[in-house]
Amino acid sequence: MRRTIAAAFCALLLTAPTTAETLLVGNKGEDTLSLIALASGEELARLPTGKMPHEVAISPDGKQAAVVAYGSTTIDVFDVASRTEVRTIDLSPNQRPHGLLWLSDGRLVATTEGSDSVAVVAPDGKLTSISTGQKGTHMIVVAPGNRTAYTANIASGTVSVLDLKTAKELRDFAVGGKPEGLSLTKRGNELWIGDLDAPRVQVWDTKKGQEDRRAARRSGRDPRVDESRWKIRRDEQHRRGDDKPVRCRNACAGANDHRVGRAGKGPGNIAVQR
Repeated sequence: MRRTIAAAFCALLLTAPTTAETLLVGNKGEDTLSLIALASGEELARLPTGKMPHEVAISPDGKQAAVVAYGSTTIDVFDVASRTEVRTIDLSPNQRPHGLLWLSDGRLVATTEGSDSVAVVAPDGKLTSISTGQKGTHMIVVAPGNRTAYTANIASGTVSVLDLKTAKELRDFAVGGKPEGLSLTKRGNELWIGDLDAPRVQVWDTKKGQEDRRAARRSGRDPRVDESRWKIRRDEQHRRGDDKPVRCRNACAGANDHRVGRAGKGPGNIAVQR
């Protein structure tokens, strides 16, 4: 399984068919991507990106990484092994890409917050835009089968349901607050929604299109943290300064294992390729 995580300062340990683990850190303050050897903590390379690199997604085969330019209209794609840029994808007229997924069928799916839309890039480069009609379309998850997507629209207090095959918005869930973090259960029948406006997690039944309050009471976990043995998060001091170490944490043991590397200025999200 390969995933990126939606929460700032967090990422998951992703699996891919290579032997070395590489930590990828988008440095928003200097428009670069740091590649760090997770085992040794050595920064292997620092590569230029578009303006304000934020979310990072790993390709299905684990060989490439895609990075959105939150301050622009592009996605940069890098080859991890050779530490080189492969291509730049322009999402215009979509603006300010943020949430990013690299689906198992090869499509890249990104929320484009500045244009209240979602951009879908096919493996052949064809671009499709889907309007949400909602403000602050920030994060996205996709259900099993890669057809139905859900976007968190912070400013509108809604979650949009999109059909990626027909490129149409199906409906909006009026969840209230400022929804940001999203996570789907493995079957796709429950959508977990984190709120920036309050210390709460909502659980919605995706078929009924309504909140399942019983499910919400069963657990208080942050939906942006996946069911994984590992997670990577920044040191608390990292939020206040630049070039600080990244902390590797054992999520099960609840203890810090080690710190790795030094990223550039204003790090955004990170991902691990191995």
